[in-house]
Amino acid sequence: MGAGMNEVRLDQDIEILRLEKWLDYASGIDESVYVALPVIQRGSVWKPKQIIDLWDSLLRGMPMGSLMYSPMPANILVRKVGGQVLEKAKAGTIGLIDGQQRTLAMLIAWNHAGERMDRRIWVDFSDKPGDENLFRFHVTTKNQPFGFQKASPSTKLPLGERRDARLKFEATHGRTDLSQQFIFENATPHHSKCPLDVRELIELWRVGKGNPALWIQNVQQMVKRFYNGQFSTTELSQIESTVSKFAAALDRLFQLNVPLIKVDLDFFSGDEAAALTEESNDPPLAILFKRIGTGGTPLSDADYVYSVIKHRIPEAYTLVEELHRPGNIARLLSATDLVMTAVRLGAAEFSGAVSKLLTDWESPNKQDFHRLIKQPGFLVNGFLPLIKTDALAQAFAALGVLLEYQKDTNPIGIPSHAFPLLSRPLVQVLLRWVRIVQRSHPVDLGAVLFESRAEVLRFVMYWQLCVIDPRKASLLAFEVLASTKPEAGFPGSEIYRVFLNKEVAVPVLSPAWIEETKRDVAFSPADLTRLRGGTRFDARQATKEEKTVIDLYQRWWGNGRTYVHPLLLWLQRETVAGFDGSPVAGRDEDTPYDYDHICPANHWSNWTGEKRTDTLLSFLAEGDKEGHWRVGNSIGNIRVWQSEKNRSDGAAAPSKKLELDNPETRSALLAQSSIDAAQIAGWTDCSGERSWNETRVQAFQKVVEQRAFALYERFYTELGFLEWSATSA
Repeated sequence: MGAGMNEVRLDQDIEILRLEKWLDYASGIDESVYVALPVIQRGSVWKPKQIIDLWDSLLRGMPMGSLMYSPMPANILVRKVGGQVLEKAKAGTIGLIDGQQRTLAMLIAWNHAGERMDRRIWVDFSDKPGDENLFRFHVTTKNQPFGFQKASPSTKLPLGERRDARLKFEATHGRTDLSQQFIFENATPHHSKCPLDVRELIELWRVGKGNPALWIQNVQQMVKRFYNGQFSTTELSQIESTVSKFAAALDRLFQLNVPLIKVDLDFFSGDEAAALTEESNDPPLAILFKRIGTGGTPLSDADYVYSVIKHRIPEAYTLVEELHRPGNIARLLSATDLVMTAVRLGAAEFSGAVSKLLTDWESPNKQDFHRLIKQPGFLVNGFLPLIKTDALAQAFAALGVLLEYQKDTNPIGIPSHAFPLLSRPLVQVLLRWVRIVQRSHPVDLGAVLFESRAEVLRFVMYWQLCVIDPRKASLLAFEVLASTKPEAGFPGSEIYRVFLNKEVAVPVLSPAWIEETKRDVAFSPADLTRLRGGTRFDARQATKEEKTVIDLYQRWWGNGRTYVHPLLLWLQRETVAGFDGSPVAGRDEDTPYDYDHICPANHWSNWTGEKRTDTLLSFLAEGDKEGHWRVGNSIGNIRVWQSEKNRSDGAAAPSKKLELDNPETRSALLAQSSIDAAQIAGWTDCSGERSWNETRVQAFQKVVEQRAFALYERFYTELGFLEWSATSA
């Protein structure tokens, strides 16, 4: 075994391989070794800062740690790392156990793979690097084609900066009707004067066979297109120096070696279940990963369940691949969430089939899982039938059709961009019911589900607002569904009553009941010119009925600490359904939309104003220190707005942002923002530059209250919660 060997020998337990050769294998440039998806697959997806940090380490010549793999059985369907096509494994195929995220992050800048991925990494030779980096790196994605903030590489650019970047891009290309893919392929990071794609720089190095002088000469020619008189003589000298430093960094990169450690298949054998005792929660495979894997990161329960199942039942290896095909709602759950869901559904169905009640684990740990697979026949007769056919894929597909918003056929549906916000406990409840119907109505599944569509959507949106303990609520819902007859329809109201009885959720209340019981929680006294914060929800002197109203409306209004209100994705569903981009589980920093303050935060947050006496902080209610945050971040002052096509100035007053003085254009903006025409006067009155007075303060609080309550009225009415009136006020 020689250091830095150019080929991997699968008969070695530990092999030292050039990093360059490993990436050639993983990318498919060298097809002599096929690198497949890992046997253990982590559920997380690396964020831009993690990608930048890894590349910075590599270019410093730092070791990246070891990779672990195991030989794959012949003829099993696999997918190459970073690829999309399923094919039968050939002799010599290896499954990557530890190192998937690192490998994918490196392939972003590697030819043959990088061009197929939805992320790019750039280096700006004209900019100073961050405190911890050798160079100034940027990451761009398909949903964020102009990149992220320099000071916080995993945080989206502010709305105004994204607007500026988009307008400049459109001006350069002379058109506005540009596809998302075109923008991603042709845009460069915002605030970057001399950006070059690292993949192009690496390929140029390889074409020149690692000749630094030739590479520097070629790159100097590439950067000249950015000059245009924008750099001083000193800056040009700095660029040349940085290019030379990058050449030295690439030389270090191509000298790096990576240890490949082969994992014995015995670690996946059934014997490891015997090694799991009350004294040790970690079986040998998990201990191996924890001690040898990157940074000693422990293997999560979900990752462990996924790994063991895929070894014990090879058919499970392709489960995620099938479910993650475009168009299936299942792709909005992570791989591990999908497998955990399949395990739970399999246990529930197996329990009913053998008339033996198995414990229902919403999130089984390693011990719970091994107790489950020790049940005679579970894997073969419970889990395998569920995944070996396309039953689960069909169930997911049917659920997606049932839920997804369609203007003409499903007007109260949920836009696909909101699907990733549906939690695993909720999705499992819905799938449990779909499977109950599917097993008795395999031919007319869609028609039977359609009869309960309104009840299902009502239940989903109720869960989003009112459920306090999702895990316990999911367990209770499974208990109800265990005795549900397929022809009875979805038992939403029955589950609702159980939730209230077990106190895992708050009741949904009619708007009229809220006004009659505790009107001041929604509307301030007419003569109040001060902002209310926590005092709005003060329950110390409240009756039991009033406390119920307070609990519900505080969840609706928001806690003031965040301006993220996912329910707006449904309330603005017609607008959101038209957004570009693909929703992806686990990529919350990469959504194609934003939560936008209608009255901008820089008008009211902290000491914003023209002088100390005219800031919003000067008009807080007595005993309230957070009124500006509670009102400013309320659902009444937030709209969902598309990142890519945002044309509004984030600092503009509401009257300008909504074009309230232009009747021809304001109607569309108001409708898209879910703002009633009756609120036009309120948003006009609270508009201004920075200065605040009693009149503007009162108008701001009043219009936010009006919109928040109007949105709740729509939520209650359009979802038909009156159907649950027997169990709500």
